Amino acid sequence: MVVFSGEAKECSAACLLPDTGARNVDSLLNQQILPVLSQQLLTYMAAKPKPRSLRLGWDEEEGVVLAFDEARGG
Repeated sequence: MVVFSGEAKECSAACLLPDTGARNVDSLLNQQILPVLSQQLLTYMAAKPKPRSLRLGWDEEEGVVLAFDEARGG
């Protein structure tokens, strides 16, 4: 499960614009979200089990940020 928060909601709203929405979706995914997601997910899973969910957010200094929720035990 992915949860959007803060400015990430504003980014997703930009993807709904009629003239540029599809290009915004492609750009947002391929240039902003997927590189961060793949790097952080691989790093996370190298040390811990698969996360139950993650939160996607935006930080003015760091850009795309992810927070993993711990997997439930047993």
